[in-house]
Parts: sequence; C-alpha cells; structure tokens
Amino acid sequence: MSERKTERSTKIVRNENGQAVFEGTQFLIHQIISRANVIGNIKEARREFIEGYPHLSPAHFDTSQVYYQKHKEEIDEVIKKERRLLAVMVKHNVPGRGVDFDALEADPEYQTLEQSTR
Repeated sequence: MSERKTERSTKIVRNENGQAVFEGTQFLIHQIISRANVIGNIKEARREFIEGYPHLSPAHFDTSQVYYQKHKEEIDEVIKKERRLLAVMVKHNVPGRGVDFDALEADPEYQTLEQSTR
C-alpha cells in the first residue's frame, strides 16, 4: 500500500454551488455516497474508495458517511436529480456519435434539471 503524501482536511464545506465538498478539494460528498449505494456493501465501497483516491484518506470516506446520516434527505435529492439528468442525456445519445447537445439543450426537462443543480 502506498503512503499518502499529504493529509487533507476531512472538514466538509460548501463549494460555490452550495454543494458539500471536502475542504481544499472539489470532491463532492454525494458522489461518494452515490457510489457506495451502487456497490451496496459499505466495506467494499470503503475499500474501493481508499484504492481509487490515494490523495484522500479512509477518514474522508468515514466522514462522508457520518455527513450522509445527518443530511440524508439533501444528499438523496442531489443524487436523484443527477440520475434524472443522466437519463435525459442518455435519451439524446446518438449511437456512434455521442450526445446530440443541440437536442439536449432544447429539452425542457434538461433545462429544468440543469438549472436546479446549479
């Protein structure tokens, strides 16, 4: 296991968009929670986090879990909006070409979701 070069703060603050992040980073707390939910096993999610983000510590994962318990409704709502946004983007995906951004940006559902995630 590689040594971590610097210890970063585990303090959670709000970024310029009002989203919860670790102080000194732009690492969104809801992304950790969303991934842990997809994995479905907290020990496996923690292991994956530690291996995948060597610049952060196991304490960051643990802090995100505590934060989630205190702000569950907020985090669940952010995750729900991001999944809806992704579904709209997938709807405008053109196989072999990627997302049709003109159609995406004209979609009223996308406009609403994009505005609400800022």
